[in-house]
Amino acid sequence: MNKIQWKYQQARSQYNKHLWLGRLLLVFLILLLVLSIVRVSLPYTIVYSAVYWLDQQGITAEIEDIDINVIQGTFAIINASGHRNGDTLFKVGKASIDWQWRPLAKKTIYIKEIKLEAFDLQLEQYVDAVVVAGVELQKLNKQSVTS
Repeated sequence: MNKIQWKYQQARSQYNKHLWLGRLLLVFLILLLVLSIVRVSLPYTIVYSAVYWLDQQGITAEIEDIDINVIQGTFAIINASGHRNGDTLFKVGKASIDWQWRPLAKKTIYIKEIKLEAFDLQLEQYVDAVVVAGVELQKLNKQSVTS
């Protein structure tokens, strides 16, 4: 019996002796793997979703990167821009939000800081609507709010 087989038999015997501990360790490792995959794929998913939604609005958008730091509570969009018919609708060098986790337990969102760097946004206001970066937002009339 070589050294690798001996180590394998030793680990297997420890697993058989402590079956629930081994299963708990296995579940923990699988959960850690799934959370790692979600954490790595999250920025790409957000970029794809945002660009797809803007494309549905008729805006050609580009987002270079998204930075998410869950431990510190920061979220940043880096070098984003949107164009329609050759016109630049928005351009963002960096937009970041810094929040705190503890107030979320009390169902409160506490944002410590919002930073906008190299921020350019096209706004248009009409009688019945506001257009923000090429996306039309309808104005609410007071009757529909009160009724």
